Parts: sequence; C-alpha cells; structure tokens
Amino acid sequence: MLYLATYSSLFLTVVLLWFPKTRYFQTWWISAILSVLFGLIAGQLSILGFAILFTFVCFIILFTYATNSSFLLKIFLGGAILCLSTGLANHTLPGFHNLKIIEQLYVSSNGLPLNLYMNIDKAFMGIFIIGFTHPRINQWQQFVDMIKQAWPLWVITLLISLSTALALGFVRFDPKLPAEFPIWFLTNLFFTCLAEEAFFRGFIQKNLNLSLCRLKSSSLISIPISGILFGLAHNAGGWKYILLATVSGIGYGATYHKTQRIEASIIAHSLLNTCHFLFFTYPALKYL
Repeated sequence: MLYLATYSSLFLTVVLLWFPKTRYFQTWWISAILSVLFGLIAGQLSILGFAILFTFVCFIILFTYATNSSFLLKIFLGGAILCLSTGLANHTLPGFHNLKIIEQLYVSSNGLPLNLYMNIDKAFMGIFIIGFTHPRINQWQQFVDMIKQAWPLWVITLLISLSTALALGFVRFDPKLPAEFPIWFLTNLFFTCLAEEAFFRGFIQKNLNLSLCRLKSSSLISIPISGILFGLAHNAGGWKYILLATVSGIGYGATYHKTQRIEASIIAHSLLNTCHFLFFTYPALKYL
C-alpha cells in the first residue's frame, strides 16, 4: 500500500507541475513532500537518499536564484548539479530502491527482454529541474501555439530516427499492442522522457545557450552538444544505440530551441519512444 502511495503521489507531482501556483507556494511541492515521506516509510528511499535529494534541491535553488553570484560559484553549482543529475539518472547514488514492475518481458518475439523500473531517483531529478528552473505552459493558447511550432520537427525527428534505426538493423517493423502498454507509456513519459528532457534540454542545452549568448550561432553549438551527451548516456546499448540516441537528441534539441518550451521536447521524446514500442522491435533486435 505504501508503494502505491509513494508512486501515486510522485505521478501527481508531475501533473501538478503544470498547475498554477498559489500566492505563497507551488502546489506540486505538497505532493513531492508526500512522495518523499511515503518513500521513506516504504523503504524506497533511505535517509541518505533524502539527504542527496535535499542537497540537489539546494544546489538548484542557489544556481537559479543567485543571479549576482560570482562566476566561479556558478561554475561550482552547475558542476555539482551535473554530477548529482548524472548519478540520479544512472542510479549510481546510494539511498534509492527503485521498484521493478516488469521483468524479462519479450515485447517482440525477435527482440531483447524488457525490464522496467519506476526510478524514483531519476523522476525527482527531472521534477526538481523543471519545477525550480523552467517556466511551464499554463494556458491553453500557449499549448496550441507550441504544437503549431513543434509538429513539423516532431515528424522530421520521427522519420529520421526510425528510418536510421531500420537502416542500421537495430529494429524491424513489428506492429503490436501489448497488454503492458498503458503502464509502460506512463512510466516512460513520467520517469524517462520528462527526466531526460529536463536534464539534457532544460538544463544542459538551456545553460549552454545562455553561456554562449554572445555568439550568433550559439544554438549550433548547444543543440549538437546536448544531443551528443544524450547519445553517450545510452552507451549501454552499444554504438548503434549511441548513434540513434544522438540523432533523436538533436531532434529534441532543435524542437526545444524553436519553441523554447520543455513540453515540446518531452512530447517529441514520448512520441518517438511510443512509435518504437508499438510499431517496431522493442527494445532492439536480439542479434545486432
């Protein structure tokens, strides 16, 4: 029951990120605190894990609001956030006990088995970066305008990424609708797409672009760098996976740059992953 309370409040926290804030606080803070408390009681999170999350939040707040701080302090805080984000995303920091919800599932008969976790460490990393550092869409017209700007890049990213995957022999056409799709979709959107886009686009690309703002072509540097780093973060899947993630990461970065909306790159990421899951070998062919 406590597992359910922990992850239900974590899902709610993500949803509440897009709710208007009150006069004194933002509504997502309450559900985030509840999720941490339930996680501590359920054993999903230890005191050490809580201390790491608390430190992470402090660094983010200082980095975001200490606008008049020295350059060296900003470098230190940015480096600390990068290190902690990497540790949280890769599950290398102690104090977190992520829940495995799918084990050794063959989504495709010719594919590798799927293991799926609800990663509380990675989810909080994305929530805190977006919650404390990034403006969100809060009006319907803003959402409509974002779609009008983003949809051509969504289509281009889908076509290039999936055709490259087919050409490399990473996947084959394999349409299906597994019973596990709803839980996979929610977990992928809330625990993977949101967190990775928050880090690679909402933090790395955004701050690279700000640092290089004096250059007219700053986006020509920040987009590929964030894309390459995104690709390297997928090194466990081999060189093909690194290349595919880099290609898709550049697409997400271009979408984010054009719209200046983190929602646009999150949707692009989710669309590609969903098309991959439903229409192609997932996660990859057994014999690459």
